[in-house]
Amino acid sequence: MAARNFFVRSPKEEESSAAIREAVLLGGKNAAIAGTVVAVPTFVACRVLPWAKHNLNYTAQALIISTGTTMLLKTIVAELAYEY
Repeated sequence: MAARNFFVRSPKEEESSAAIREAVLLGGKNAAIAGTVVAVPTFVACRVLPWAKHNLNYTAQALIISTGTTMLLKTIVAELAYEY
């Protein structure tokens, strides 16, 4: 026999789930933008600048991109948290 759920969600819970869904979508968009903002200059620098071309391998490029993206996303999240 299937278990029955006797809990009734309040309107505030329904609003909060919609807000969570919207926040997740906004976070995904921000992550894509942040990744692009960090990755493009890194790839360009590694192809154009002689020092970067000589000294940065693919692992270093990935580390720069992931660190930059993480820092940028933390800044975005902190600003969004400050607004609320």
